[in-house]
Amino acid sequence: MPTHTPQRSEQLQQGLHNAALLVRRGREINGLSQQNINVLCQILGINLYNSKISHIEQAKLVLN
Repeated sequence: MPTHTPQRSEQLQQGLHNAALLVRRGREINGLSQQNINVLCQILGINLYNSKISHIEQAKLVLN
């Protein structure tokens, strides 16, 4: 899964950064670790691993 940051417009990049910040702050406010999210996703049958969570929080996850 690629994790490079492709060329994006400034507005799109800022929106991705804000969304990433929202995800991270929401997790922190609720006292959850990335591992907690991973375990919850496993229970729900969702393939979302710690590395993907980290890349989402850094606005680096590239979905194809």
